[in-house]
Amino acid sequence: MHGQNGDLGAGAATWSAAPTGASRVRRVSGVVDFDGHGLGGALVCSVVCANENGVISVPPPGAAPSANRAIAYLKMALADRAHLSFGEDVPQPTVPTEEVSKALSTYFLSKTISRAKGWVLAAWNEHIGDRVVQWSGNVGLPVEHFDSDVRPKFQEVIAVASRWSEIGIPEGTIDDLVRAYATCEAREEPGMSYFQARPEIESAVMSFAMSRTSAPGIYVYFDVGGGTVDGVTFNLRRPSGEVHVNFYAGQVKSLGVDWVADDVCQRLAVEGSDSPDAEKIKSVLLNGNSKEVHAAFARYADQIALMAGGVIYQGKRKDGRNWREERIHVSSAQRTLRRHLNDEDVTPLRVFVGGGGGDSSFYQESISNGYDRNALRNYGIPPFDLTEVPFPTGLLMGSVNTRDYHRFLIAYGLSVPFDEGPDIGLPSQHAPVPQRVPVRTTGMPDYRDHKDIFD
Repeated sequence: MHGQNGDLGAGAATWSAAPTGASRVRRVSGVVDFDGHGLGGALVCSVVCANENGVISVPPPGAAPSANRAIAYLKMALADRAHLSFGEDVPQPTVPTEEVSKALSTYFLSKTISRAKGWVLAAWNEHIGDRVVQWSGNVGLPVEHFDSDVRPKFQEVIAVASRWSEIGIPEGTIDDLVRAYATCEAREEPGMSYFQARPEIESAVMSFAMSRTSAPGIYVYFDVGGGTVDGVTFNLRRPSGEVHVNFYAGQVKSLGVDWVADDVCQRLAVEGSDSPDAEKIKSVLLNGNSKEVHAAFARYADQIALMAGGVIYQGKRKDGRNWREERIHVSSAQRTLRRHLNDEDVTPLRVFVGGGGGDSSFYQESISNGYDRNALRNYGIPPFDLTEVPFPTGLLMGSVNTRDYHRFLIAYGLSVPFDEGPDIGLPSQHAPVPQRVPVRTTGMPDYRDHKDIFD
């Protein structure tokens, strides 16, 4: 039996399993729903908490920790994109910030791995019997982080977390965890760990890319999470029947639902507003009237639109074709969420939207507005259709409603073993294609073709 956890740091996990030694392996994948009470019980808040003595813990699945006791933005701090957010009642650490972010991220991840392992062993007890389980896992990183110099730091944290989940997770204060991290032997060769970092959005598009019905072509994907919005432009190719996904561009910005709500609360507090409610702001972002929300959060909507345009423009530069005039993909049957209004006979660009905030009209409209905001028409880019990713075939949702499958797309893709997914190319492997030299139309000879006569 082979068990695998995925997307552990992003709030959800899936598993996959297959009998060892079978002549034909039939792999199954499913959502780890922990307490079996639907979506809420299947999600893990990506924070750690400190009690009055400074002892660190991880809230159980589905629990909302007290803000005064919480330490948030673990993943973003590890990527040097934000500072750790300490609640008012959390004792301040006495060790360097980077060491703190490593130790706390490792503690959170090791706890989540252990919980997921326990769930699989209990849920599959009848099938496992007395056989030994070989555990492995993939942990998601935004493509921009995966393709950067912070990747080794993440891989080291993942390796130590995996090791802690095997030998016993240390407990104590921040200082205790930092010391335990520093002495763990898994730091020496993190690349040898059975748990490895993988690009998140590669995982999000895994089910789509591996489906035989998916047409080759240019696509865009935005994952709207709690802390960040992560976007990529990619080219799906099938040379000789093999699946290749070339990521042309990727960006991650601190514009997720939780981050925007917290930022609004901080700004209101500075302005003297009474007790701004982050949960109410999040509810408005996710469920409010599109036009009213867009007006109220215009500064964030504009940043999302700029990011969307940047991801698509950079991807277009790596591809080189005129996407308005050349056939970059064929039409598909995915349900359109939002269409950019136009009356031109141009095949639209397919833009997938997923993640916890993927259903939000605010985020959908902000991404869609990236077309006009960045004047993408001037760069040979067609208007785009915002589209939902098809439901992965063979994904067992357990107690979670199937309509929430988009919350688990990254986790599902990460549960696919390393050597069974598509071949991928990262943005750094693709250089911008030089612009074509305009064709002369004056009828006069080009000096460069005859310069030897005159020199």
